[in-house]
Amino acid sequence: MTPITAEAIDSHVHFLPASFFELVREEEAGLGIINRAENGKNLLACGPGNNFAIPPVLTGPEQLIAELKKLGVYAAVLSPPPFIFNYHLPGDASALLAESVNRGLAGVVESFPLNFRAIGLLPMQEPDLALEVLDRGVGQYGLRGFAIGSNIAGRDLDNPDFYPVFARAEEKKAVIFIHPWDPMGGDRLSRPGLKSVLGIPMEAAAAGLCLILGGVIDRYPGLRFFLAHGGGALSFLAGRLKRFAEVRGKQPLTASPRNTLGLCTTTASYCPIRPCNACYRRPGPNRYCWAAIFPIILEIPETLMRCNQ
Repeated sequence: MTPITAEAIDSHVHFLPASFFELVREEEAGLGIINRAENGKNLLACGPGNNFAIPPVLTGPEQLIAELKKLGVYAAVLSPPPFIFNYHLPGDASALLAESVNRGLAGVVESFPLNFRAIGLLPMQEPDLALEVLDRGVGQYGLRGFAIGSNIAGRDLDNPDFYPVFARAEEKKAVIFIHPWDPMGGDRLSRPGLKSVLGIPMEAAAAGLCLILGGVIDRYPGLRFFLAHGGGALSFLAGRLKRFAEVRGKQPLTASPRNTLGLCTTTASYCPIRPCNACYRRPGPNRYCWAAIFPIILEIPETLMRCNQ
């Protein structure tokens, strides 16, 4: 594959390939996903309360390349958006969904090798099926990793059910990109704004802490975890994590919190300068990737530029 050389690479760009929409049209009822046009908008319904307007840059590679170049970004890592994780689906339906997304993303990379790499989708609610999809995604489609939720239908990521998937990803040198979704908090997050402003950052932190305190990072030292949104609140909890490990932890951490927080993380472009710098310094510069959560965020503000300097 042609190496990417670019001035700026965005590590967190969501994309839905044409093969996904083809599958939705064929298997709408079985997937619980409805795609329709309304008032000139491309709308996607992915379960109760999950309704989204899909902009052209989320589905058109040429449009995406053009918009990214306006921002000074010349290459990107494509990933499926979290609203299609659909861990409530039966395993076979979820595997079919993952197959369509993975095949389509691989096709986009093949067509635009200088602009894109991709990470795919896994049916994590059925780990045995996830292993099959992972093997095919790496071996047949050349995917660099896979996006999973911060919890799998309520199961935390240190659940032993997922150990075989992590072990296979480590073996295949596939990155695991953890995206916060379905945050803890339930009805308390029902007030407008609380889910996105509070729930998502706390959910990202909870996922990271489960990996640390649950021993997953120690168990799979060769596996690269890529924690989205700067790890949410995780970098700001290093002191509390250290204190917990010293005073209450049944087992001491095998590394300092700073090193344990060395998850490969991204940062959102709306993060103010001081918190952004704090996130950057906790894991260290070799563990940090800038990202804009494109196309959700359609600009690269001064914050990222200043932090990058």
